[in-house]
Amino acid sequence: MGLFDFLKKKKEPLQKKNYNGAKVSNALYSWATSNISADNEIRTNVNKLRARSRDLARNNDYAKKFLRMLKTNVIGKGIKLQLKIKLKNGNLDKRSNDLIEKNFKEWCKKGICDVTGKYSFLDIQKLAISQMALDGEVFIRLVKGYSNKFNFALQLIEADHLDINLNDTGRNIVMGIEFDEWGKPIAYHMYKKHPGDMYAFTEQQRIRIPADEIIHLFIPSRISQNRGVPWFHTAIIRLQMLGAYEEAEL
Repeated sequence: MGLFDFLKKKKEPLQKKNYNGAKVSNALYSWATSNISADNEIRTNVNKLRARSRDLARNNDYAKKFLRMLKTNVIGKGIKLQLKIKLKNGNLDKRSNDLIEKNFKEWCKKGICDVTGKYSFLDIQKLAISQMALDGEVFIRLVKGYSNKFNFALQLIEADHLDINLNDTGRNIVMGIEFDEWGKPIAYHMYKKHPGDMYAFTEQQRIRIPADEIIHLFIPSRISQNRGVPWFHTAIIRLQMLGAYEEAEL
């Protein structure tokens, strides 16, 4: 040791700066994680999530109540049309506004706005919100040239009609949706019949529907996500366990 060594600064060991959330410990050993795309996560899980979600909607009071509240509190009395078309002088064109609103009200009636003739426009809205929560997504087809007074109607389509296992890199099809080079949907390859129907054929026929005829309703949670996930997905196991607990307690 030199005479003036005590003046030298001691080198302190480098401190590793880590995120606590990335630590590995015995308590976190079973926490399996991955960084796969949103679509890949959905493709491998969504069928079971939907099946369990639908079962809860049939048999769980809390799930049924949630769906009922969506219809009541989100849709309520439904979308209303109120036009404010103006004349050149700036005044409202009352005649045109009243005429269009009158025809829209007639189109909304049961047997006119829906291709099956079973639903009114209010029914379609309520079914759409509940189906989106239940399955994670719902499709509404815009049928132009339909045989009604207005030559236009809507068709509700369940998520099952769009096969999640239809993937073709050559045609840029991911889980039944055909995209352009920028990732914009250009077509939906739909089963003509519900694949779970008892009368469905073994080899189902698909039809290619242009994207401008389809409204795809779902709420994405990731940028890379192209299909919806049931809104019950975080509560499925807890709701099932709660039901089992109450039954066991009784």
